[in-house]
Amino acid sequence: AGFTHTCGVKTDGSVACWGADNGDTSRDWGQVTDAPQAGTFEGVSAGLRHSCALEVGGGVQCWGDDSYGQLSNAPTGTGYTQLSAGNHFTCALSSAGALECWGRNNYGQLDYAGSSVFVGLDSGGDHGCGVTTSGTVECWGRDADGQSTPDSGTFEAVAAGGANTCGIDAFNAIRCWGDD
Repeated sequence: AGFTHTCGVKTDGSVACWGADNGDTSRDWGQVTDAPQAGTFEGVSAGLRHSCALEVGGGVQCWGDDSYGQLSNAPTGTGYTQLSAGNHFTCALSSAGALECWGRNNYGQLDYAGSSVFVGLDSGGDHGCGVTTSGTVECWGRDADGQSTPDSGTFEAVAAGGANTCGIDAFNAIRCWGDD
């Protein structure tokens, strides 16, 4: 779910979005009305005023607000396996577990500098986190409330919020860091 809209993949592989189509009353950003009308998709993620969908075959399609390159800087190739949209940015994982992010970079949300291979990721407001092949969590981007300073340990999954992040650890316990 995005800030004012939500999208999902229907059983026929098409994308449906609903909710407010504008982040304010003065502009239609198109995050609902501009959803792809053609293609078959296996995943979708809604950001603040944009959304991106993962095509069967690993291509990426984005729509809505492009003020910071959320659409125009999206990858054009195939082979992506997961994507996650934050406020004004999106990150995707390649089939090799490599991370690629595009959009706004005012808090370093595009600047992952490590070399880890990821098996999962999630984007929050202005930060992203991923689970590596060894089960550790690595985060990048805004860290004003500790949301990008993960707990140590081994994790199965991670979920990034606005100013916090939570993960499911190897013992199936939920552990959170950042703003309470």
